[in-house]
Amino acid sequence: MNTLAPLRLMLHNEVRLSWRQMTARFSPAGMTITIVALLVLMHLFALSLPLAASEMQWITRQDILAAVTSMGLFLFMMMVSFALIGAVKIIYTRDDMDLLLSSPVPRQAIVVVRVLTIAIGLFTTSALFIMPFANMMAVFGYPRFLLAYVALICLALTATSAGVLMAQAMFWLLGARRTRLFAQIFAGVLGVGFVLLVNMHNILPSSAKNSALQTLSELLSHAPPPDSWVWLPARAAIGEPLPLVIAVVLCLGLFVATTLGLANRMIANAVAANASNTVKTRSSRALTAHSGPMRLMRRKEWILIGRDPWLMSQIVMQLLMVVPCIFLIAKSPAGVHNAWLAVVFLTGQLAGMLAWLTVSTEEAPDLLAVAPVSRRAVLLAKLQAALVPTALIAALPVLATIYIDPWLGFTILVCSTGSALTVSLLHVCNPTTGKRSDLSWRGQSNRMLAFTEALLGLMWVVFAALMVGLGWYGMPALLLAIPIIYGIVKRRRPRPVLALAH
Repeated sequence: MNTLAPLRLMLHNEVRLSWRQMTARFSPAGMTITIVALLVLMHLFALSLPLAASEMQWITRQDILAAVTSMGLFLFMMMVSFALIGAVKIIYTRDDMDLLLSSPVPRQAIVVVRVLTIAIGLFTTSALFIMPFANMMAVFGYPRFLLAYVALICLALTATSAGVLMAQAMFWLLGARRTRLFAQIFAGVLGVGFVLLVNMHNILPSSAKNSALQTLSELLSHAPPPDSWVWLPARAAIGEPLPLVIAVVLCLGLFVATTLGLANRMIANAVAANASNTVKTRSSRALTAHSGPMRLMRRKEWILIGRDPWLMSQIVMQLLMVVPCIFLIAKSPAGVHNAWLAVVFLTGQLAGMLAWLTVSTEEAPDLLAVAPVSRRAVLLAKLQAALVPTALIAALPVLATIYIDPWLGFTILVCSTGSALTVSLLHVCNPTTGKRSDLSWRGQSNRMLAFTEALLGLMWVVFAALMVGLGWYGMPALLLAIPIIYGIVKRRRPRPVLALAH
């Protein structure tokens, strides 16, 4: 009992920290109401499953196993992406490993508790959306579906083990400095792949959809019989006793073997990652006063952004989340041209994120206030620091559209420039407070500012659509809207944060 007491305390503390991080941007009461409302809505939505099941007696057992397998693979892909991020956070973002190693808690227990916390988070998050269906099936006379809880636990443990194995393999192959960035990007690609697969029926054109359905039917016709070991995970998920027991034993064994077998390696990697963060490298292109104040401030902002791989990966991930919308637009009539309009919105979002980083996360406003540089020059340098990288990144798609269609390229060039300029000016003229780690949550401090940023980006997309559809006749709408956009951007919010000297 004395040995288990510290472990229970550690697990309770880890779960509490995970809950606190998840609800940091919301009040406890608001988060509780949101979860309860989500559970009620999901149970109401799940009512359709038992009602439909009573009328679909023609579905074979093999069809059910194939559907459960495909859904399990999609869910497993999403779980692995989150598990990979959680395993990387254990290595990089927790600086208390030396303190824990000096405590009387076994070394392996530290890793087991923290990895188990990842599995608990995966299970609870997935259960909010999946378990209502199992509950409603049990209420309407299918109690065996409650065994889906056990199957979901096994899936969470397996995904957590896979995430830990991938994190350790990346650390071994890439080293302490590159693993965090690569893991963040790879996890984001898995997440985007999950979204694309789920929306594949909306993305694919009718011909490709019919071809995919025909191919799927042919594969099912040559699929193994329902009693084959290939369907073992699906048979366990639908509650068959022997497959469920086998799945539980295998998943628990994999989880225990992974956590205990790699515990020492994870601890060593965490210590190495902490040591690598403390190493200071001297750049050959050091900032000097001979560069001039404007150039100096621009380079300072670029160095601050470029030296943080985690921050760069967050920017990439937020931009990748728009990719599924591009495929949906491309499917519409004249969609090939309309899909390029996403470049306008993405350019504005990128410029907005960089402008927010340069202005709202300034760590030395007092130092800038006493510097022999005017406030206008400082803000202009920060604006340039946001716009120059945006222009370099947007140059390739703009050149591609000019090659495809000169008028489309001209439209993308004009509207992307306007989107980037107005959104970045919005943050420069209306700065807020924040930390660089809050990039994904930058809209929480000022919701109206976040809404205005999205509105500006969408307005420029509308202008681009008018120019593509109407040609030169769409230009008057853009010219008439410029004063409105100028008024939105220049409207001052209370208490500017960047307290610079005038």
